[in-house]
Amino acid sequence: MNFISPVMSSRFETLNSMRQREISESSNRIASGKRFSANPSRDSAAYRMSTRLEIESKFSDSAKKSLDNAYTLAQQQSDIVAYAESVIKRMNVLAYEATDPTSSSYDRESLNAEFKEHSKTLESLMFDRTFDQQLLDPQAAEYIDQTIIYEDEVSSSGASVKKVDISALAAKIKLWWNTSDSNQTRDRIQLKQGDRWFFDSGEYLSNDGSGAVRSENVDGQNTYGDYFEVDIQPNQISYTSALDNKGDSNSPLAPGYPKVQAPRGDSTVIKIAVNEPGPENINRSTPTGWSWRLSWDTEAIDGPKGIADEKGTLYELSPLGFSTLKGYDISTRVSAADALERSELELESLRKQLYTLAKTFSEVRLKSRYIGHKNISQNVALSRINDSDLAGEYTSLAKNLLLQKATNHALVHSRVSAQNVINLIS
Repeated sequence: MNFISPVMSSRFETLNSMRQREISESSNRIASGKRFSANPSRDSAAYRMSTRLEIESKFSDSAKKSLDNAYTLAQQQSDIVAYAESVIKRMNVLAYEATDPTSSSYDRESLNAEFKEHSKTLESLMFDRTFDQQLLDPQAAEYIDQTIIYEDEVSSSGASVKKVDISALAAKIKLWWNTSDSNQTRDRIQLKQGDRWFFDSGEYLSNDGSGAVRSENVDGQNTYGDYFEVDIQPNQISYTSALDNKGDSNSPLAPGYPKVQAPRGDSTVIKIAVNEPGPENINRSTPTGWSWRLSWDTEAIDGPKGIADEKGTLYELSPLGFSTLKGYDISTRVSAADALERSELELESLRKQLYTLAKTFSEVRLKSRYIGHKNISQNVALSRINDSDLAGEYTSLAKNLLLQKATNHALVHSRVSAQNVINLIS
């Protein structure tokens, strides 16, 4: 015979169910790692503090990784510049030996051959893309290399090619392109950096169909042709055309032009190719009536960006630069003296850049260490909150287990007295 009333039985079941749910929740939180700090309804203060610390810790961790990457890039810059310094030191020695009045022409030719090879080595260092980062820029050098205009060439396809070394990887290229003649013939011009084209006019006609051609005064000279302006950076490009251009590239043989594609930044040589076949393989048997004019404004390239501290302030790692000493030779005593003076100036410039880079090392490393220590402190504080929650969970679990055991024990003896049961579970 059970002396517990229906009302008391219902109350017992309710309390037992609540207690069992608390035991289950505590067990799950202990097993899963979820604490009061993850539940605003249990402890809003701990929740706010832990959430803030978690967010700050993530920012600090991200900033430290960003600064560590910047340090790695700066180290790569330093290695390249230090090696370039050793190469230029050797070139300086070669130039000094070539100024010796007792050296024969044969001796100077041998020295000059090695000098030229070292210049090619410097060029390969400048345009190396192993790490896919633009760390070096010829325009960042204190003594910028001179512009070199090469002799006209004819390509294997019969196209006219002009090459200009502008000593820059970034520039604003200005092109006036005139293809008008009495036969309304279309011509094509391509601008290339190295071997990769970055502007292609397509099959272009520079008049409006009735023979009218655009003209403007450029530096006091009357210049004919449609105008295009192309801004290039390594892996970046944008272009505009004059609003009053007369012509078009609406050729059914090559639709969708003019076209641009970003240069890789692996050369400072700009090639102007007229009437290359292009991807459509449009060949011409005879030259047609075209003329062009090209000018450029060299620019410094943008360095690696996205370097941020824990406050979100963005930094840019500035590229460094050095001369490849192209255009110099030591085949005569006079030219060797010029190369000797130029290489000594370049060595002094490199020493200044290495000093600046050392300062960058120090600043980046100091800030990275500060953020690292701050991140450790944040994680320690967060762990202490979680440790306190864990102790609370164990205490709550032990309390509920004891109450459950006491309740079950009381239930066994419920037949003795209903009042005793009521007293025990109250």
